[in-house]
Amino acid sequence: MSTVHDIRKSMDSQLDWLEARAAALENAVTESREQMQETLEVSKKQAAQALSAFESQLSEYQGAGEDAKARVQAHLEHLRAQLAAGQAEAKDAIEAQRKQIADSAAAFEASVDKEIGSMNAAMNEAAKEWVARANDCKAQFDTLVEGWAKAWDVGTAQMEANRKEIEQQLKTYREQMVAQRDQAQERLNDFHREMSAGFDQIRKAFTSLWS
Repeated sequence: MSTVHDIRKSMDSQLDWLEARAAALENAVTESREQMQETLEVSKKQAAQALSAFESQLSEYQGAGEDAKARVQAHLEHLRAQLAAGQAEAKDAIEAQRKQIADSAAAFEASVDKEIGSMNAAMNEAAKEWVARANDCKAQFDTLVEGWAKAWDVGTAQMEANRKEIEQQLKTYREQMVAQRDQAQERLNDFHREMSAGFDQIRKAFTSLWS
């Protein structure tokens, strides 16, 4: 079986991350800031649920000593507390919360890899779900911060036209993702760079609407 690091570096996980970014931006094109914040809170709860499922598998795991599992649990509890933090209202508070969750997640995952190492099948599946939900959460954070100045209700006809163009670009981007998802592992790095570059162009168009 694999480690959490292996899962994050896998083809499926990297493609899931690209998909999460596209999905978050796609929703943000039509959502108000308040709706984006609500979506983020839902994403945090889903990440917390995935973390709890991972915790259940950890508690049942017999391949590590109690001291090692306790060290992992300490990181897990800290991460759970960060995910449970209330909704931040100001942009700096949202950026701070994003960093706290990202740092806590990185520390937790590093602890799992150090103390547990290669996971069994049940833990492996729980870890995959955690990584997917954590990616969704990060994508929502990133999009909310990037779109903080958005105000569709005061948009001009040109802004509306630009929004429609972004929607079309995202549609094309996601169609490319679906078409290319099954390509071989040796093409992953090139594909990831190409799709990331394509997404960055769309993201810049998104943020420029309010600059």
